[in-house]
Amino acid sequence: MHNESSCLQVTKRWRHRHFGDIPANCTQPSGASNKKTDPQNMENASEDVRNQLKMAFNVLKGAEDAKLRFLPISSILDRMNEIAQETWEAPSNRLELGQAACDVLRSEGVIDFVLNNTNIKGIELSCAKLLKSSLLTEENREYVVNGCLKQAIALADSVSKNCDQEPQCCRAATGIVELLLDYSEKACSEIVDLGGLDIILQGCRKTDVYVLQHCSRAIANLSLYGNGGVFSVMSQKRVPMWLYPLAFYSDIEVKYYALLAATAMYSRGFLAGSERAHILDLIEKFATTQQPTDPALVEQLIRTGHRSSWLKALIPSMASVLPELRMLGSFHFCMEAKVKKCQGDASLFNEIGAIQHLKVVVSNNYPIASGFASEALQLLGENTP
Repeated sequence: MHNESSCLQVTKRWRHRHFGDIPANCTQPSGASNKKTDPQNMENASEDVRNQLKMAFNVLKGAEDAKLRFLPISSILDRMNEIAQETWEAPSNRLELGQAACDVLRSEGVIDFVLNNTNIKGIELSCAKLLKSSLLTEENREYVVNGCLKQAIALADSVSKNCDQEPQCCRAATGIVELLLDYSEKACSEIVDLGGLDIILQGCRKTDVYVLQHCSRAIANLSLYGNGGVFSVMSQKRVPMWLYPLAFYSDIEVKYYALLAATAMYSRGFLAGSERAHILDLIEKFATTQQPTDPALVEQLIRTGHRSSWLKALIPSMASVLPELRMLGSFHFCMEAKVKKCQGDASLFNEIGAIQHLKVVVSNNYPIASGFASEALQLLGENTP
């Protein structure tokens, strides 16, 4: 049996050997090297990530044996979470390394373990943090949504009850809900029914920037995926009211996704007149003072991305009669074009019909919006009108 330290040691030497030797690619902010990654080096790094996680999970399963009952399960879970987090923070190729880590967490049964063993005293928060890290890929969100959504929301709800004592609890709880809301209309309805929206609204009352980022993105997901029933519940719980403090917050991610949520609600007719008072001014100010190349916004897209259905739901904003909504809609598609081009997924824009809408924005010469749309088309290799 491997001992805990030998199985779980993630050293600086390991990080340098793999992450440090991988050349930067287009997943990094502008200005990074365009040198291509050595495929063998990339595979070696991915394999090492997989082996580290498998080894840790073997120790974790062994800790259930009576003779190893004193092994700190929470420490093993926390170390696995650190491994997964480090892959997404690598200087380059974070997408491939993060995907490798998340694949292991699903295929080896780690997700099932954390959802089925929360009754073990003292490991609930560690389970929630690892579940949150595992949900950064679409495949893992699909796995949880289709197989164990009720358990996942129950874990988030249970952890959220300790938010006042431990900030990490609120980060984990709101993070789980945010990521699961980024899947489908059906999933959003089920999550709201299970109490997921209440977890987000509890988080909106906090001052922790990471919690507020999760909450802002969660409301944006609900605004794009939600159906009439979801919007009815959002209205009853006065969700639009929270868009204002979030939109005025200093952090750019919190501000941006609150404004994007307002854009989606507005374009779908779910914002009441009294709730529209100043939101258009805030949207215009953001679109005229920020750039789609903002590192914080781009980094978040690289880590989580968005499904085609999420992007398709945002297209109507570019066809809005309101210039502010056209601005922010075009802003987002320009940002997505930069990321998707680097990831080799530019064909998505044709599949969802976004190219034609971008061309309409350009041909109508809308102020601000046409510039973002034109840049998006150029990035995608399309002719501009």
